[in-house]
Amino acid sequence: MADAEWRLNGVALSDPARGWSLQAGSVWRAPVVPRLSQVELPGRSGEVPTGPPGYVLEAPLLTFEWLVRAPSMLGLDRTLDDLYVLLASTPLRVTRVVVRDWERHETFADARLVSIAERDGARVGPGTASVRVVAQLRMPGVAFRGPITEAALSVNGRTALVGLVGSTAPIPDAVIRVTGPATYAAVVDEATGTSITWTGNLPAGQYAYLDAGRLLLHKSGSPSAWDAPGADSPELDYSVAGPLRVTPRVPSYTTDRTVAVVSSLTGTGQLLMRAQSAYL
Repeated sequence: MADAEWRLNGVALSDPARGWSLQAGSVWRAPVVPRLSQVELPGRSGEVPTGPPGYVLEAPLLTFEWLVRAPSMLGLDRTLDDLYVLLASTPLRVTRVVVRDWERHETFADARLVSIAERDGARVGPGTASVRVVAQLRMPGVAFRGPITEAALSVNGRTALVGLVGSTAPIPDAVIRVTGPATYAAVVDEATGTSITWTGNLPAGQYAYLDAGRLLLHKSGSPSAWDAPGADSPELDYSVAGPLRVTPRVPSYTTDRTVAVVSSLTGTGQLLMRAQSAYL
């Protein structure tokens, strides 16, 4: 497991000094399972897919297997206590670190414990005791996340989101800040056609925050009220394709994962997007 380092709440999941080492049965990357809606028709072979397959994903399970060692059964029991209490911690954040082109690439996700179980029972020998332990964690948010970036958007055209290049998962929770004066704003994802629109009246010196993930609106006189609670509002809307999901796109002629949106604004204000990179 030297090619992928895993941590849980900052603690290394493979640490012989602590008495546990990840084994080959452990996950290397999280599985990707689309939630497919399919209909079977009498007298017709196969299935009829419905909805947008691939856009809705199941929460993946991460499976880890350890060899836990100690000098005695008493020591093994204490080491298992340490591992179990770590796995049962709340909140729980799992971190994955890989080295790409000599640079560390670190992503993280919130997780929940699903199960812990021994495999094959404990083994005891002269001066040693060991047992294999398997645990499963579920990632409710589906994707691993990276840095949060901000980008000024065009008020009438396409914007390439350079800070999100390299993402492999749709980003469903971008927040758009509209700076007044403005009466209308729209942001459309180039890859999927999903969007978020706002129609209202925002005077100069005021800001409207459009939360695409929760479909909430917040207005403020502060330019940094990104995390303020919003509310349902008839001023927000989205296209038939669905609420805005900022999605990486792979053109046929390159492997670069471009991320871009097309935006427009009625008024003389500005648009700014805050989003967090996402990885499958």
